[in-house]
Formats: sequence, structure tokens, C-alpha cells
Amino acid sequence: MSLPSDSVEPTEDGPDLRPGKLLAGRYLVEELIGKGGMGAVYRGLHLELGEPLAIKFLLDSGNATIRRTRFRREAVALARLRHPGIVSVIDFGEEDGELYMVMELVHGSTLGELVGSSELTLARTLDIFDRILQALEAAHAQGIVHRDLKPANIMVLDSEDGVDHVKILDFGLARLDDGTGPRLTATGAVQG
Repeated sequence: MSLPSDSVEPTEDGPDLRPGKLLAGRYLVEELIGKGGMGAVYRGLHLELGEPLAIKFLLDSGNATIRRTRFRREAVALARLRHPGIVSVIDFGEEDGELYMVMELVHGSTLGELVGSSELTLARTLDIFDRILQALEAAHAQGIVHRDLKPANIMVLDSEDGVDHVKILDFGLARLDDGTGPRLTATGAVQG
């Protein structure tokens, strides 16, 4: 996963100690590439394979137990999904009490960045939405509902073939309809 560089925010709690950190003996944390309400995403490197990747860390705020459960649920949801229109999870773990998720690194622009640009014609918009709907259909077929779909959570990938490929990101508020586990959002509560 890759986020636009203008979405990078400095940490509020002092210097960022994550760059240079080694996770599970094989993932090197490099630079911060994006930060949202639930997590911070870093560019990383799989040392054994030499492959770039994205590493998402859970931010420590609010109700830690519920946030940790949601973060795990996002990892499980993404790991279950195998679709070209949904960002793939490679690994999940905990290091020094900090949860992290390793994902594919994607490059492009968010749909939000493209909205209103002259590059976004009606035909291109319809093609992008068709691809988004195909990815959502695959998620729903596995009992996974995104619940936070917005232009900022959809990447339109850089492409050399002239075809718009999309990746849906951030399943942090996803609901897994597998009949197990408690509901983490109270009825009437607003998330996002």
C-alpha cells in the first residue's frame, strides 16, 4: 500500500523511532508514507527477498482493547480476500507490544486526488467504478463489508498498459459476517 506523500503527518508524541526497526527478523521499516486515524503506514523492505512493501502500525490512542481487536480483524479480513482490486496482506504480528500488518506496496493516486481533474472522464470514471464494484462483490461474497469506502481509500494504480487498476485500502472498520465474535460498534455509534 502506498499513500500520497502530502498525507504524511509528523508524529504528535515526539520523534518517530520506527524507521530502521526490524520486524520478525525480515521486515525493515523505512519511511513514513501515510497516517490516518487508526494507523501509520511505512514503506518497508523484505530483507530476504529484496521486495518493497507497506507496513501498517496501529496507533496507540482511545480504547486500546477495541482498537487492537479491530486491527486484528482488518488483518484477518484482508488475508481472507484474494482479489486484484483489494490490497493484499502478507503478514501480521506484534513486536515490542506494537501490532503491525505487512501489505503489498502499491503506487498511484487516490480516487479523491483524481476527482475533479480533467484526467477523469466519464468513461474512465465508469471503468474505475466497475472495478471497485467487482472488488466489493468479492469481499461481500466472503462475508466482509468495508464500511468506510471513500475516495481516499481507493488507489488508482500507476499503469503502463493504459488500463486503470484499482486497489481498495483500509478495511479497519470492516465487518466480518462469519457469525463469530462480538460486534465492536455499538448500535447508533458513528465510526470513521
